[in-house]
Amino acid sequence: MSATCIYLCNLNHYASQIDNIKLKPQPPKRLPPQNTIVIKFVPNELRKDDIKDELKNLYSSIFAIDDMMGTMRSNSRHIRVRFYQKNDYVKITNDGTIGLQEQIFEIEEYLPPPKILICSKCNAPGHAKKTWQSTIDICRRFGQTKNNGSKHDECSLNCHNCGGEHMATNYKCPIISKFRQELLLHLKTDRSKLPSNVKLFIPVDCRLNGDRNRFLTSDNNIELRTSIPSKPPPINPWIARQHINNESLNKN
Repeated sequence: MSATCIYLCNLNHYASQIDNIKLKPQPPKRLPPQNTIVIKFVPNELRKDDIKDELKNLYSSIFAIDDMMGTMRSNSRHIRVRFYQKNDYVKITNDGTIGLQEQIFEIEEYLPPPKILICSKCNAPGHAKKTWQSTIDICRRFGQTKNNGSKHDECSLNCHNCGGEHMATNYKCPIISKFRQELLLHLKTDRSKLPSNVKLFIPVDCRLNGDRNRFLTSDNNIELRTSIPSKPPPINPWIARQHINNESLNKN
């Protein structure tokens, strides 16, 4: 699936027309996480477009670069980079660091938070819609039946699981969050349930009792570097002064 998606992201792999019918390709907007890395603690004054231009000079198969939601700090954030080609991903991952704008940043593989199975009929976690016996589909926005012909995109947010102002399938819901916490706790106590080639990221809200381990694998001996919290790189006063001077010149 990953290789197919990456192949279809390249417009050169599509035919321009079949017989007299011109084709307008609609490639995937996202890539699977297998070829994705994270550049950590990038200062907010470094623009994403400048970073993208500099990275493309080093790696030709960059698909997309975006700021990671939830990592924004007062002076830095993490940046996610997706690659078309596996060799570019392997190279930058093995290097472990990268130099951008005269600064060195830490590189880490990107692991998305684990998702859970949520029924698309009743919006409850832990089962698929084919096991839900009722013929009624419940609106995830307002909690009432979707079979009455109304446009449920206009429904007010009212989670029927907890009564909060969010969709019933939102991970902010305490019912959904508790289910995911219990699932990860079960996997931590019985790692045999995890395939040998799987490595999961543990969200902060699922790390109980001050646990610092950020990854979960089938091996009880999690890598040492994952247990040590990363820290932002020290601020280079010379670089910071340069940015201040550049901003002053632009204003003038």
